[in-house]
Formats: sequence, structure tokens, C-alpha cells
Amino acid sequence: MRKDEKILLLGDKCYKKAFEELVAALQTRFEGRREYHLVYHVQTTDCFSYDKYLEIAESVEYTLVCICISAQSLEKLSVETILDGLERLSSFYIGKGIQLICNTVPLGKDKEKDQRIRKYNKGIMALAAAKHFFVADFCSFFVYYKRECPKIHRETMNASGIKIVIDLLGSIIMRSKLLVLWQYNGRYAHCNYACPYCYVATSVNKGMHFQFDLATWEKAFERQFGNRETIFYFSYGEPLMGGNLFYEILEMIGRHQNWEVRMTSNVSVNLDRLLHTELARSKRLHINASFHPTQTSVERFIEKCDEIRRAGIEPSIVYVMYPEQIDDFERQYLPLFRANGYRVHIRAFRGLYKGRKYPQAYNERQWEKTAKYMDTGNFRYQLHAVNGLGRVSFLGMSHILVDNCGKIEMCDSYVGDRHYGNVFDESIHLDIAPQPFPGLVPLAAVDDIADYVEIGYDELTGNNINSYIEQGGVRKVDGNIVYPLEHIDFKNKRVRKELQKVPAPQVSKWHFWLNIRWFVKHFLYSYVIKKYGKYVWAWIKGKVRLLKAGKLRKDNFWHG
Repeated sequence: MRKDEKILLLGDKCYKKAFEELVAALQTRFEGRREYHLVYHVQTTDCFSYDKYLEIAESVEYTLVCICISAQSLEKLSVETILDGLERLSSFYIGKGIQLICNTVPLGKDKEKDQRIRKYNKGIMALAAAKHFFVADFCSFFVYYKRECPKIHRETMNASGIKIVIDLLGSIIMRSKLLVLWQYNGRYAHCNYACPYCYVATSVNKGMHFQFDLATWEKAFERQFGNRETIFYFSYGEPLMGGNLFYEILEMIGRHQNWEVRMTSNVSVNLDRLLHTELARSKRLHINASFHPTQTSVERFIEKCDEIRRAGIEPSIVYVMYPEQIDDFERQYLPLFRANGYRVHIRAFRGLYKGRKYPQAYNERQWEKTAKYMDTGNFRYQLHAVNGLGRVSFLGMSHILVDNCGKIEMCDSYVGDRHYGNVFDESIHLDIAPQPFPGLVPLAAVDDIADYVEIGYDELTGNNINSYIEQGGVRKVDGNIVYPLEHIDFKNKRVRKELQKVPAPQVSKWHFWLNIRWFVKHFLYSYVIKKYGKYVWAWIKGKVRLLKAGKLRKDNFWHG
């Protein structure tokens, strides 16, 4: 959400109470956060009216408008009249740079009414796709949550229905930015570290794979994202290994005031040039510093973090609980981070260690030492490898991946999933509403987990990891670092079970497994061939590279 948002909530009278409760919820949520100056206006009418809605919109300079249609409007007006009015309103709002959110209408039990509702829902989704505005898909959500709210009254909007409107519409309102995970140097880009627990073998993370010229990329990004607040996120290998090219990219992004950068780095190289970029000076550079104790000392790493902090950038600290370094964290590293005022984002190790798959293979002691320093989001989803299949998410809507050839994917965890297009195309086709995640994988990155509608997190702002762990309870209180689970008695089975509880997926796994198209396209092609096939091929090339150099040995065969 923008810090000076002026929100207009327009709709039929049945939405009045939902709108009022949504405003109250947002006011409570942002109370005390002085950087936010939010203005809300609620206006409901007996029926949709283009002239009245336009008059209301012209009275104040709003930055975000929500228009919610109900079955009552569809009874009084034709579907064509409503869609025509919404098309003209969308042209007016979008032409003024105003963000627009419309809705689908839940189905009832009257076949004749439902026929009109289906026609309207299909029309509003098509209009949103053409005009590039968002849709609160109430129709789907009332179906998704029927197990949680079995007594929803779609027409009278009872408490269960109001909750769904607030949860969905509120989560869309809070997402004003687009996160672009840009693999500028390729999926398997060069890294100067050789961490034994990295999910990509060192011999695979080699080479520079940037494509085209920077001016071509800038024009493409301007065409697709120019008017939207956009965050470019750099990870994969070590971003700073891109040398002059990487700094030219930062300079390009810095020229656009509504663009910013996040990056995950081991911060091992000279940082002087990075910390003197326009992005750093204008507070639009955010750095996640990964500490890898097999590659550097904690003292040297903290010196680098202090250098970043002196430049006015508060870094986040990332630490992987690899079995061999779990004890060292609590005994050796945590006291130093605490003494220097750094919060640590703990990640469970994911992968094979001594032939066993982690994090499932953690013994009880390892599990407890990992869990106690986690934020609640990572504890529930990342530590327990919760599968994303069927969970409704903003991936593909306000969070995308762009590879080094410009192709757009949903995220790094799942590739080849939908046809979003390429940034070099004339236009792209991102999702206009949150969708059930179609991949058979546990989502583990902080941005991926925060994008679940069910988790209810605010949009991650500034440093994404610090924003994420704060919402998960890791905070500074009176100068002390507080981890919410540090003093929990995990031996209490009832407490433990309650803490790790997550909602059931909104769409059942059988909806996917019984769908032949999903099995072929998403499981065989996207999951087996594209996700793991790409890595296996890159791994083979890495082994050949080591073999030619005479460096292939038994101890580095699998990972080196």
C-alpha cells in the first residue's frame, strides 16, 4: 500500500457493512505507523450508476477505487449496461493513474439469476485483463472457503460473507507494488562462494548469461511497468559478481523514481561503489546479507553489515540451519548479532545431507534449535515444508520472475506454469486476481509465503526480509532482539500443534490430480521436465567442466 493512499469504496448497499468493517480493520492495522497517511471514503447506492459513480470519483482526487457490484444490480440493470459503465469508468480512472479494483459476484441458488451472474463475471474478468486492473474474485472465494464458512449467505452478506470480503479485498488493496525477480545474469549465475548447503552445486553457478543490451531492457520495462511502483529483486549466484554490468543496471533503475532494488548478497566484495549509487542515496536500495560461516568469519561479516548500516541502509541477516552449523549459531554467532543489534532470519536447511532429506530429517534437538529462532511465518510454512498446491496466492499477479531472456514465470519455485508472455512483447498478461498455486512444491522464499492470501500479511515494504520477520514477531523491543518462539515449550504437544497449524489449501489436491491437463502441463512438463530437467542438465555440464579441469573428485561429485 502506498503511504499516502486515498481510498474510495463504492458499491451496492449490501456491501456497506463490509466496507465499514474493512476501513476499521485497515485503520487498526496501520494505527501508530506515522509514515502512512491514509484517507477512506465509503459510498453505497441502491444500484450501480455510471453517472453517479463518476460524479463521486471526480469530487476528490483518489488514488485507489474499489467498485463492488452485487446480484441486486444485476436484477435491475442488464449485464451489458453494467459492463459498459465499468469500461468507461475504468478508462477514466486508469487514465488518471488511479488503481482500480472490481469484483465478481457469488453465485446463489436461482438458476436464472446465476446465468446473469456468470455472464457478468466472465465479462468483468475479460475487461480487467484488457484494461489491466485487479479483480476481487468473490465468486471463487465463496467456493474456496465453503468448508471454513459453510453458512455463507451470498445475498444478505452475513458475518461469514463479510469476513471473506474483508480478507480478499483488504489483501488486494494492500498490494500496490510489483515485485520483479530479475535473473539478469541467468538462473545459474556465477557465485564466489562454495557453500556445502546451497541448493545449486558450485560447478553449476558459473558464467555470465546476460542477454541483449541494457537500453533494450529499459525500454521493455518502461513499456510494461513504467507507471507502476516496481521492485527489482536480485539474487541467484552472487549479484555483485556481475561487475560493471550490475552497476549499470542499478544506474538504469535509479533513473526511475518509482523503481527500487532489493538484493540478496554475501556482501563479501568491496561495497563502496554499491553504497554510493543513486538508489542507495535515495533510500531505494535494500540489502539482505547472507552469512555463510564456511566461507567467512562472523567478525568480518559483521564489519560488512556495519558498513551498510553506516550508509543508512539497515540490512537483514540470513542464516541457514545446516546440520553442521546449528550448534554454532546459538553458541557463537547469535550473541554477536544480538550485541550489534541485528535480527537474524533463520531458514531451515532444505536438501540432502548424508543421504537424508531435510528439513524432515532434523532430529528433535536440531528441530527445536531451529524453530526457537524463527519468525512465525517461516516456522509454519518453511520449516514444515508446507506444500503450496491449491493455496490462493498473489504469485503471477503482483510478484513475477523475469529470466535473462525476458520470459515471465510465476516464481522461481515453479517454472513454465502459465503463459504470461515476455517483457519484450508488445503486452504481457499477468493474473488479475489471486489464483490457486498450481505447483506441487513447498513455497519457501519469504516473498512467496507472504503472498499467500491465507497468511494475511501486509505487502512487504523496504527490506523484504525485515518486513517479513517483523510481521512474524521478530522485533527490537527496548534495544533487545525478541524472537517470538525462543521460550516456547515445544515438548508440550498441544502448544506445538497449535503453533504449526496452517489452513487447508483452498482448492483440494484432487482437483489437480484428477485433471489430465494439469497432470500433463503442470506436473510432467513444468515440474518434472522444466524445473528439475533444467537443473539436471546444468549439473551434468558442471561435472563435465570439473572433469575437463581435472578437478572432479569423489568429495565434490554431488555438490562441488
